[in-house]
Amino acid sequence: MSHIKVTWEKADNLVAEIANKMIVADFKPDIIVTILRGGVVPARLLCNYFDKASFFTVTVKLYDKVDDWQTEAGYLGAIGAVNVGKIDLPVYGQEKIIVIDDISDSGKTFSAVIEEIYNKYSGFSYGNRLYDGKTLKTASLYLREGSEFTPDFYGEKVCHKEWFDFPWEKKI
Repeated sequence: MSHIKVTWEKADNLVAEIANKMIVADFKPDIIVTILRGGVVPARLLCNYFDKASFFTVTVKLYDKVDDWQTEAGYLGAIGAVNVGKIDLPVYGQEKIIVIDDISDSGKTFSAVIEEIYNKYSGFSYGNRLYDGKTLKTASLYLREGSEFTPDFYGEKVCHKEWFDFPWEKKI
């Protein structure tokens, strides 16, 4: 599989584009939730634009190969299963939350996190789900064509199947 090297400058520009789209849409988040590990740096960069937002993380593991899920201690799921870690957010009133990752590839990670937030907290609006005023939105640097999930905000849509090498990922 071929690789596309994403530079720091490109990543920073994509985050700026996402932030500008959010500002134009009058969506200023109170809480930024990053999907570990790929979304950490984009989320931190997004904090530069929304400095009053709180920063939280969620661990998500997508088991897309037999070796992945067979080697996880105690994991009894199947290939394609998504395991979402504990989410603890300070949700009290009319919070606006953004969930961010580096790429919406299959879309399974975003879908699982959204469902987990719905299951744990009541009163969010997302898509055609209308509740009591809390708003949940999503963002990614890249949206891969064919993803089952389209984030509300994304930097660039890509149609190729290459692997992205982000500057914060280091192969050791």
